[in-house]
Amino acid sequence: MTTILITGGHSGIGLAAATELAARKVDLILAGRSPDRMQAIADELRAAHGVSVTTLALDLSSLASVRAAARDVSVTKLDALLCNAGGRFDGDVTFSPDGYETTFATNCLGHFLL
Repeated sequence: MTTILITGGHSGIGLAAATELAARKVDLILAGRSPDRMQAIADELRAAHGVSVTTLALDLSSLASVRAAARDVSVTKLDALLCNAGGRFDGDVTFSPDGYETTFATNCLGHFLL
């Protein structure tokens, strides 16, 4: 069976994509910063579509978190990586733990490293 890792697959456009993929019998790995929200969505997708859905803790603005998540992915075969998580437009300019502007770190560096 096909397995796709999707960043931010538990809300917004990512959730719509994850739902469509699950309906097409694609196994999913939901990666993101909100374990509780991801788990609830994973449970719903599993029940509704009978596919395997796992979660992966990942904060794309932290390069250490990206490295840890990459080490923690436990699949023998990953068919695709859907880089969906993005924009962090939540107020004043902020910086990642690594010193990069947060939106740049999340949208560019984190996905590139992953």
